[in-house]
Amino acid sequence: MSNFLKHSLKAVEESATIIKDYFKKIDYVYQKNKNYRDLVSEVDILSEQHTIIEILKTKFKDHNFLADESGFENNGSNYTWVIDPFGWYSKLHKRYKNVCYLFGIEI
Repeated sequence: MSNFLKHSLKAVEESATIIKDYFKKIDYVYQKNKNYRDLVSEVDILSEQHTIIEILKTKFKDHNFLADESGFENNGSNYTWVIDPFGWYSKLHKRYKNVCYLFGIEI
């Protein structure tokens, strides 16, 4: 298994734990910009910044990161991790049991 895949899976598993914990308790949601459909919840930020990005940075600290909530972090690398929650709030709000993350690396 590649080093990228190994650490990606670890990050996704940790993020899944946060999502499960928040499934029935979204406490704070705000509008990210002028688009009334672009909502951000506490779980978006926790799962993206405090789980996926932190885990990936421990192994790939020199890589770039492009994430939906935290923006672009340019470290001058040829590698860029792209991280985007896909409709978290609307799915959690409606209690759908399936949510996903768009997640990859540009080489």
